[in-house]
Amino acid sequence: MGLTDIAPDAPTWGWLGGSFDPPHLGHLALAHAAKLALALDRIQLMPTGQSWQKQAEQASSAIRRADNTQRLTMLNCLIANADRSYFDIDTREVERFEASKQPTYSIDTVKDLALEHPEKRRVMILGADQLRNLASWKHYDQLLDYVHLAVTTRPGFGLQDLPIAVEALVQAHGCDHLPRNSHGRIVFFSMSPVPTSSTMLRAEFAAAASLPKDRVGEKLESATLERFLGRPLLDYIRDQGLYCPSK
Repeated sequence: MGLTDIAPDAPTWGWLGGSFDPPHLGHLALAHAAKLALALDRIQLMPTGQSWQKQAEQASSAIRRADNTQRLTMLNCLIANADRSYFDIDTREVERFEASKQPTYSIDTVKDLALEHPEKRRVMILGADQLRNLASWKHYDQLLDYVHLAVTTRPGFGLQDLPIAVEALVQAHGCDHLPRNSHGRIVFFSMSPVPTSSTMLRAEFAAAASLPKDRVGEKLESATLERFLGRPLLDYIRDQGLYCPSK
């Protein structure tokens, strides 16, 4: 499929995928950075249905992970105060998994996006860690037939020494700006680092669950979690008993 040249004033939409288990303000910071750097008109947060890469990890987890309904509720808590004319949630991968009970793949998603939004510049937003792992994705070399990839760095995951297959893709399709075309390029943008991740937050909740209540430092720990989650999301996670050790 060749590049589709679209009107200069065509809307530019971005999709930020992830497990969001849990989502956190770092995800919103990434979305905001992409919006500003790439002049995106709208960003959709897209929770994975069931990534084949994380299937075994979640099945063997020693803590209580969120189900799809809980992940969607958490995302709504996260963006409750965001401008919903810019930020929204795309549930297609969750719906696909619930219908089939089979792992979901990004290549199927980007094909859908191209069919539904042929008049838009379509941008999938990735962290540098996801780019580094791109060659493990199903039909990764076909993604650019349907979308642009926009990549930012995060602490510990630079763009040096990329796997050979990914480096070849960057050399062939890398670009220093988002072109007018609807798809086909890899662009890079920067953002200030956010010192948290879903993995770190799950570990924090699991560790806190094993300690006595009203301990010294408990209020400070809560304030730190609230800083990265916001109060509505923190309250929801605690009410649901998420990320505590499995019984």
